[in-house]
Amino acid sequence: MRKILAILFKLTEGLAPSLAGKLAAFLFFKPLNRRPPHRQQVDLNRAETQFIPLRNLPYYHNPSGTYTLYRRGAGPAVLLVHGWGGNALQMAVLVDALVQAGYEAITFDAFAHGKSSGKRTNIMEFVAIIKDIEKRTGGLQAIIAHSLGGMAAAMAVKKGVTIGKLITINAPASIDFIFNAFAAQINVSEKSMQYVACLVERITRTPIDEFSAQQLMSDIQTPGLIIHDRHDKEVPVDQGRLLHENWVNSRLKVTHLLGHRRILRDQKTISNIIEYLNTRVKPQENGLPVAL
Repeated sequence: MRKILAILFKLTEGLAPSLAGKLAAFLFFKPLNRRPPHRQQVDLNRAETQFIPLRNLPYYHNPSGTYTLYRRGAGPAVLLVHGWGGNALQMAVLVDALVQAGYEAITFDAFAHGKSSGKRTNIMEFVAIIKDIEKRTGGLQAIIAHSLGGMAAAMAVKKGVTIGKLITINAPASIDFIFNAFAAQINVSEKSMQYVACLVERITRTPIDEFSAQQLMSDIQTPGLIIHDRHDKEVPVDQGRLLHENWVNSRLKVTHLLGHRRILRDQKTISNIIEYLNTRVKPQENGLPVAL
């Protein structure tokens, strides 16, 4: 498929450059859903499932739509956020671990993902869902977010969502990285990506610079744990390091040989997450959170 797209864009950009930009934008906002293993479906079948309507969103793709919410367990509420092209079922092992540790585990399918409505979406619609869940639950103890979900969670905190801790897993730190990775996948030119960038700003109603680590993390005082695998081929570990450099109140944990998604099922990683959630953290001293 990538080879076909590369040839297609090379031809289209030569014959109709404006069409190439529009086609790139169409693909940029359209996630490819991956079918999860059957065992994960069984795990989340034990959760309470709700289909939640959201109305009057200002972000173009899904001004009105329905997202799927999963809740399981009792205790302090922890929200799990999947990444682009993912779904709530990828979080099933983490859900089970959180429930056993005494938390209420909450997760969702974003628009155009899993069982939710829509065919295209954008990061600010992820943010809108996170904000809606915070209101419905009466407050969140923490957010655990994978891949692009980490950027969405950070943006949600910047936009007013209040949590005690934020944990990101293999999350990108830079919108430039996302653009460059997408462009490399489909062999699209810088000119076409400029069209995509302008459209991102217009659709999300957010300046493109706000999606960079420097802007995104500069005002966030929430304590955080950054987990990133050294062998992640989709989001390289230097993105985790960049996130850490710009997030004053964070710790960085580098894992090995777990890749981009298998890390979500790794028992040692999950144990580290539970331990961090159970540890009281006070405001930073000399730029680092201090365990009590």
